[in-house]
Amino acid sequence: MRWRQTNAIHQCRQPTGCSDLAEMSKKELRLMRNEIMARHGYSFNSNDLKKHFESQLWYFPLFTDEGNQLSNIENVNVKFIQEHEK
Repeated sequence: MRWRQTNAIHQCRQPTGCSDLAEMSKKELRLMRNEIMARHGYSFNSNDLKKHFESQLWYFPLFTDEGNQLSNIENVNVKFIQEHEK
């Protein structure tokens, strides 16, 4: 997989650009988008996401609703990634 989880730290601090996403698969985009929420402790219902993130040492599920946990830039990035997933 071209994308690595460490990229989420970078993407949380600045807006994601088109060139960052152009060559990524839908699976990679989905993981990238959901890692933004996972880093805030979002607890996933989807078994594949739950399994993936529970295998990460840094992940501690705390919330079932991301609510106001995300910064403005993170919200922009989530929406931007969702658009590229289509």
